[in-house]
Amino acid sequence: MAVAYVRFAVHDSALLDVMFARKKDGGPVDMGEGAVRLFTDMGVLIREAQEAGALPPGDPERLRLLLVAALQGIAVLVTSGRAPLDRAESLAHDAVALFTGGAG
Repeated sequence: MAVAYVRFAVHDSALLDVMFARKKDGGPVDMGEGAVRLFTDMGVLIREAQEAGALPPGDPERLRLLLVAALQGIAVLVTSGRAPLDRAESLAHDAVALFTGGAG
């Protein structure tokens, strides 16, 4: 899922910008069903990993935000030219491995 997210973020960066945009009134833009499903599914995977002992116990929402931040950071580095495109997927794998203590 991490690699798919980074691929999407790199190849559809304009859509990703819309997903994370805020309205002028300060409210979030409606992300649509696909984006909601992505974040929901990521939360489910994190809870399952916690139950399996691959992730530490605690607030799964906090862990989801940390992982999304890492993956979003990789995508921004690639789309801004600060990291090479051919390393995007390996960086996503590395982020998951670090996040899971090597279990990912």
